[in-house]
Amino acid sequence: MKVTDPQPNNEEYLIYRRHPVNLWGPAGLTIVVFLMLIIFWILISSADILPMPESLPYIVLYFGVLLSLAVNYFFMYWAFWYLDIWVVNGEKLIDSQLITFFLHRRSELALRQVQDIRYTIPGTLATIFRFGNILVQSAAKEGSFKLLSIKNPGVAVTKIGALVEAASRVKFQSSSSTMPTVPLGEKLVQEGLISPADLASALSEQAATGRRVGDILVERGLIKRTDLVTALSSQHRIPEIDISRYEIDKTAIKHISYEIAKKYTVIPVSHTNNGVLVAIAVPSELAMNEIRGMVNISVDFVVADEDYIKEAIRGHYLTTDEGPYYSG
Repeated sequence: MKVTDPQPNNEEYLIYRRHPVNLWGPAGLTIVVFLMLIIFWILISSADILPMPESLPYIVLYFGVLLSLAVNYFFMYWAFWYLDIWVVNGEKLIDSQLITFFLHRRSELALRQVQDIRYTIPGTLATIFRFGNILVQSAAKEGSFKLLSIKNPGVAVTKIGALVEAASRVKFQSSSSTMPTVPLGEKLVQEGLISPADLASALSEQAATGRRVGDILVERGLIKRTDLVTALSSQHRIPEIDISRYEIDKTAIKHISYEIAKKYTVIPVSHTNNGVLVAIAVPSELAMNEIRGMVNISVDFVVADEDYIKEAIRGHYLTTDEGPYYSG
């Protein structure tokens, strides 16, 4: 583990790599090949069985090829070890992996969406050298992140947990600051997801049918549902979550009635320090203020996919002859 010096903006970066013990296998193999070549040369020299002079260049070439392969094998593993890193800053965890020499993969996870962090120390060798695996579980669409063979995993979990806690303390934007400054369609154009012509056509259909622009663009296949959720999150400056990966807290459901959930397409997902966190499909100033006025607890909002919210409503509110009710 390496902790870099604070950056000029006072943001701390934690940089993790796998424990160097992971290089022992390739290093040991390289050393064994090197020693075997030396011992073999010493044996044939001491026994006066040196090959004929004309075959000596081939023997040297053979030794050189074996040694080169062993050394290149070690440096290949070293390159993967060095370039596979996990970086944690005040906002996100970045998983940077070298899949092959020609394929690099980078994934990011917002710390505010982290649900759980735990570590395991797998086996005697890991216990002796104090390294282990860290699992970061998230409600986001990225799912779970695994940090493998991290030195002093307990210390690492404490440091990452502190950053997660600090990120979660950042208060969701107040109702006075969630007014979108750019219409959704223009936001999508700015981000290069649709063209101005696509937007103009969608707006024409909206004027004729009254449907939402985002739904029209999704139906036409111009954007994905995830693109729409991300754009709404950015437009209203509130976080997004993937509730298909989120284990909804059943005790939070009771704070929102079925009627409110159905009317505004919302679902409570968890408790916060001061109230409840509610996923909403189509955030608006009016809807969020009305919901806050209807419940007797503080409400913070996140954006989620509308279909998943509707599915969650069906799954957590049951219907009888007397009407819908909470199923927890």
